[in-house]
Amino acid sequence: MVLSHGSGGVDSNLYDVWAKELNATGYAVLITDSYKPRGVVETNSNQELVPYPAHVADTMNALRMLVTHPQIDAARIFNIGFSRGGSVAFDTAWPTWSDPVNTSTVKFAGHVAFYPGNCNIRYRSDDREKATAPILLVLADRELEEAQNVAVCSRWHDELIAKGNNIRYTEFKDARHAFDTLNFTYRVNPRTTCQEL
Repeated sequence: MVLSHGSGGVDSNLYDVWAKELNATGYAVLITDSYKPRGVVETNSNQELVPYPAHVADTMNALRMLVTHPQIDAARIFNIGFSRGGSVAFDTAWPTWSDPVNTSTVKFAGHVAFYPGNCNIRYRSDDREKATAPILLVLADRELEEAQNVAVCSRWHDELIAKGNNIRYTEFKDARHAFDTLNFTYRVNPRTTCQEL
């Protein structure tokens, strides 16, 4: 499993919740860090501190490295991401984003995106024609999610499903953004915005 962090950077949740549980069930876990090597702590205050395409490329390069490991089954590597990392886990499923990083034709076997952003950003019409693997999206409650408009996400995902993509999404009632965080405490981030399309 390759875990992609959110705008807050690599935090204890990735280690103490996700890696711990996945390791206990026999999965190898690689947590990519797109911030610290670039001298960045977080991008909540400024998403441009680390360009989003760099975050996607880091995750694809993690895949490229993992496929060379003798104890890793290259056909069974998944990408799981959270918030901004959820967007990364979603985008690594599409050739427009994955093909620029040469992975010797190896792709992620599946993608799980927790409360992703970027639903209100559209690219070329051919950018989302066919995902390379199944995608599961885990969305917060549309009445409680402050970082993304869940209705916009659902409409977009329905459009992609109608094109024949293997996408499933579920909305968790009473769940807020980052609901899986250890010792979760709700806090408003005034820098996040939701936009209707």
